[in-house]
Amino acid sequence: MRHSTLHDTMHSRSARVLPDWHSTFSANADVTCNTVHARGALDLFTVELLRGTVGVLISAGQVDVTIDLADLSLIDHAGVSLIAGISHDLACRSGSLTLINANPSVQRALETIDLQVVDRR
Repeated sequence: MRHSTLHDTMHSRSARVLPDWHSTFSANADVTCNTVHARGALDLFTVELLRGTVGVLISAGQVDVTIDLADLSLIDHAGVSLIAGISHDLACRSGSLTLINANPSVQRALETIDLQVVDRR
């Protein structure tokens, strides 16, 4: 009984630690123009959503992918690492990743690892 109570307490504490915005991320793939539209906060809690969405395009045979970051409000280290990994994976397939329309804070985070953002607004 003690173990169950401790587990329940730990679980409820960890649930309260998660930020309110962690579930606000969405990513939609437009296969006709090889573009993923990212919205919200791209962080440790949401990177798998972007990975899966880009995976849809790659599975469809697309090797030149664009991620539109116009509606991305936040990116953390996990998000930056994921985007770097996607860029590398596409380059290994003789493709490329283009990042467009990032706000200044997202752009600075991406530029720390030499990922360039194009402004197409």
